[in-house]
Amino acid sequence: MKSYMQQELLRRGVLWGGFHNMSYAHRDQDIEHVLAELIAQQEAKVRRCAASIDPRLTGDDLLQPQDFPQLARDALFNYEDGVLAGLRSADAAVRAVLPRR
Repeated sequence: MKSYMQQELLRRGVLWGGFHNMSYAHRDQDIEHVLAELIAQQEAKVRRCAASIDPRLTGDDLLQPQDFPQLARDALFNYEDGVLAGLRSADAAVRAVLPRR
């Protein structure tokens, strides 16, 4: 899975070796781009995970997974959804401190 994620991020212009080290050399746009790509990758992963549980689930259904018992009791789905929530929280925190354009 790591190699697939690395391949997809490279395709989108993000050099990734399994972790990120931020420095003052990174511009605000670099940080926003990396977070946006990580979120996009994780959203796709959550959709694939949900589809393997119930292919009829829609994107809207995934916004309220607790309404679907088969999702609520699936450990892998809950893990991947939690990773997505963490990435979105990091994105919100970064946006709160970056200067507005």
